[in-house]
Amino acid sequence: MKYLLILLLSLAAACSSIPENQKKPTESVRSARDQMQKGIRASLQENHELAIQYFQTAYGYYTQVDEIKGKIRSCLAVARQYLLVKKADQAEPWVNNAKNLITLYQPELKSSLLLLQVEQLFISGQSDSVIKLTEMKFEASPEISGQIWAYRLLSKDRLRQEFDDELEELESAVEDMTDLKDDNELEDPYAYSYCSYLTGWAYYANSDFKKALHFYNLAYRTDRELENLRGLADDVFGIAQTNERLNAIPEAIAGYFRATEMYRQADRSAEAEDAEFRLLRLKLPDSEARLKLQGLQKSTQSDLLKFEIKSLLEKPDSLFRHDRITD
Repeated sequence: MKYLLILLLSLAAACSSIPENQKKPTESVRSARDQMQKGIRASLQENHELAIQYFQTAYGYYTQVDEIKGKIRSCLAVARQYLLVKKADQAEPWVNNAKNLITLYQPELKSSLLLLQVEQLFISGQSDSVIKLTEMKFEASPEISGQIWAYRLLSKDRLRQEFDDELEELESAVEDMTDLKDDNELEDPYAYSYCSYLTGWAYYANSDFKKALHFYNLAYRTDRELENLRGLADDVFGIAQTNERLNAIPEAIAGYFRATEMYRQADRSAEAEDAEFRLLRLKLPDSEARLKLQGLQKSTQSDLLKFEIKSLLEKPDSLFRHDRITD
């Protein structure tokens, strides 16, 4: 599912962003921050090998000035990338190093290890284990707490279970992160943008479209600041989808058009085709809509989209109208 892909990409860099509120950073810390940001962007582009190089370089810079918190974050960032490319043996020493540093110097970051464990269980499909592991109480920063609740919510969704309590906790974490952002104390804006997005998605799934729109817009504003194209495209798509359900059809049309362009620029063809399909069924007159939808039906590699277009084309012409509302 689309939202799952975003999660894996955005959380590959979880705990890897650098606090912006540190005063007068040394040259090495500034260099480390730069390398971490480059690593995050490489990870978002699924270039995990390059991300590893950036994060390892950041670790070296942090070591030069004995910046413990930065060393822990860069260790975990390297480990995540190795785990994403199925190199657990190479991830292990980085995880162990982070564990030692946390135990000796930063015990308040212990929840970072819980997040890493939860991530790996989720990626491997062990949703029951994610739910069981996150039943225990834990103390964490809003950024980490939000991501842990996100995995629990998604695990429940994967198992077709209700997630009302998880949504409440996730929303609370987003609100706390919003306060941190307003005070210029937010350490992980990528975690904030994703948790905001997922909260919007969860409210959309629960048919609370006004709240969905609010949280999608929170994610949108943050992803614009980050110039995070992948996240931004999904935010715009979510906003368009929600506007459609709210019968704000001109806004939905504009959103699907923008999402189509952004997905194409991000080389996400499947999502671009989906957005284009939703745009065509709302915007175009009957004959033009049918012609372009037939072209999309021939060009797409998605059997599901081919079936959806075929089903739509077989329906009466009256369905091709601007006031048509669908899921």
